[in-house]
Amino acid sequence: MRFRYTTFMGEFHPADRKVVVEFSPKDLRDLTEAQQLKLMKLAGPRYNPRKELVKMSCDRFEHQAQNKRYLGDLVQKMIAAAKVRRTTMSDPKIPPLCMLNLPPGPNRHV
Repeated sequence: MRFRYTTFMGEFHPADRKVVVEFSPKDLRDLTEAQQLKLMKLAGPRYNPRKELVKMSCDRFEHQAQNKRYLGDLVQKMIAAAKVRRTTMSDPKIPPLCMLNLPPGPNRHV
């Protein structure tokens, strides 16, 4: 997993809090091939098949550390959902990323 931060030296900028994470499902050695495919499907449009990367960003919290933690938790939940055996890649009932049980953020209504 690779995290990217944006910093503007000496100035406040609204993008200061944004964190981007990129990872390749193929690099996750503890997932089977079917689980990797399921993870790609869970990522939806965040998965780039040409680069074979999942890319997600977050700027919903005030500090970069909070956004990084949120993205790390989200990736772990996606991996856990990919490991669930009761659904397969061919199962149309795999929930998209937005349906995972995520903690509410400041801009998210429950």
